[in-house]
Amino acid sequence: MKKIFVLCLFALLGGTLAGCGKKKVDYSKYTLQDYRDNAGGDKNSNLVFEYLKENNIDASQYNRFKNCLSEESGRGASLTFKAKEVLGWCKAEYDRAPTLLDKKINLDPFYAKFSGWDGSYRPLEQLIKSHMNDPSSYSHEKTTVLIVMPKDGSAPYANVRTTFRGKNVFGGTVLNSVLAKVDVRTGQVIKIIE
Repeated sequence: MKKIFVLCLFALLGGTLAGCGKKKVDYSKYTLQDYRDNAGGDKNSNLVFEYLKENNIDASQYNRFKNCLSEESGRGASLTFKAKEVLGWCKAEYDRAPTLLDKKINLDPFYAKFSGWDGSYRPLEQLIKSHMNDPSSYSHEKTTVLIVMPKDGSAPYANVRTTFRGKNVFGGTVLNSVLAKVDVRTGQVIKIIE
């Protein structure tokens, strides 16, 4: 153990040794699903910076490309697409007119609020529990999402539907569903639709 520590310390002080530090991510295989699963994470930031560097694009364009990739991950593109391929689509728009990417939205704050464990949307789950007769009986079944990008220029939002089980006032366990309108920029529930 001491040898590994000393060797890694040597590497940190200017030496170079394989195996010390972070493992390099192979972004050639990184999909939109990987991107979404790491919403807001370092891997996603590094992916975008690496793409900009490989394509001789100034790092000041980071937010434009990050927002473009983030929006594409949530608006219906197949999650099996490679992230670098999608960044290529972003670059094509950027090459036509860089300001086209200014309209793209970072959906990472929205996707970061989903549970990696059961797929529930945490803000909606908290709201549901706060209105239940017996919050401890809450059992998540499934959550579905539809991102809505209005063409009229109004703010984008998501319809998030959570299906769950819980005890009613008589003590019986029942299946329920709640549909909410959610602000995709902040991840906060705007209103309950049904």
